[in-house]
Amino acid sequence: MRFAALLGACAVTQAASECKDLFAPPFTGVPIQIMLGISCPAVDMCFVAGGNSAGYGVYQVGDPTFKSGVKQLAVNGKSPMKLLMTTAMEDSTHGVVGGLGLLIGGTYYTVDGQTFESSTFEYGLVTTQAAYTLGGGHFAYVGSYNGHQGAAISTNGGVSYKGAWWPKNFSADAPARYGAFPSDSTMYVTGGTWPQDNQSDTRDMSSRVRFNTNTGKHEVRMGARANQGTTGEFTAAITKSTDGGATWKVQYHNTGKFYFNGIHCASATVCMAVAEGDTGAHVFKTEDGETWKEILVWGNTTGGSAMDVKMLSETEAWVGFAFAVSTLNSGAVMAHTTDGGKTWD
Repeated sequence: MRFAALLGACAVTQAASECKDLFAPPFTGVPIQIMLGISCPAVDMCFVAGGNSAGYGVYQVGDPTFKSGVKQLAVNGKSPMKLLMTTAMEDSTHGVVGGLGLLIGGTYYTVDGQTFESSTFEYGLVTTQAAYTLGGGHFAYVGSYNGHQGAAISTNGGVSYKGAWWPKNFSADAPARYGAFPSDSTMYVTGGTWPQDNQSDTRDMSSRVRFNTNTGKHEVRMGARANQGTTGEFTAAITKSTDGGATWKVQYHNTGKFYFNGIHCASATVCMAVAEGDTGAHVFKTEDGETWKEILVWGNTTGGSAMDVKMLSETEAWVGFAFAVSTLNSGAVMAHTTDGGKTWD
């Protein structure tokens, strides 16, 4: 099954509050059919990790409407599998991309915005779920490396990474998914999993989307996971380190309801995280950096999901929701709050 991304443009300034679809069903004219990660260092320059049924890569887009100016960039490396899932650009010439690396490689960096080279000292199985720019040539990714889970930090532009890993078996039932890095010493990592199909030829990207390694295509599921012959259960965790990843603490853990996706912080103590499951989409918030409270449930009867959240301040935030009742009854909603999550529009 092939699908095109529902691409939208959203204002990101403090005063703006508008999002609009750039493409509408049946998504004809979308230049990149599958968009897994996007980073825009300027209003007229975005980098996208994704591709189509013919293959995957990283793309530079110079047209804010995404209707032209799309260029596939070179990704050099020896990994036999280059499934790129995330990108983080500090500016138009410096940044990183990452995804799934087999035997060698898994993350890549650029110093000219045109060619990405493989990071060094990566051997085995590397999964880069999400990448982040920390400023000053520093980057981070959340994922796994040869059985380690958690975060890894680069201080040399993505050339190499040093693990800030969770302790072994720290959160074995909720693998690392996304992170937030509000300061040099403070970092949060979400974790989670969902009922799996246990098929050797597929890799789940989320509970609703999986990658088929035989066909090279993504497949979309509709409806409740419990009705699709899956095994296992939902697990969710939020973890925190206050010493740069030397030690970690589980702040929140849940089983049976949902799993966590994105997390973002306005400060070291004020953050939001989003989750999704058969009970819809969930938004959590901490105001003291320790205690997490659920502040919103969305789409609990329409297959609601949430992949990411962006905090512009301690009171203003955006959340990207989606719903999927059926193939013909699905879509996306951008939710906006200016009062710390008390109300949303």
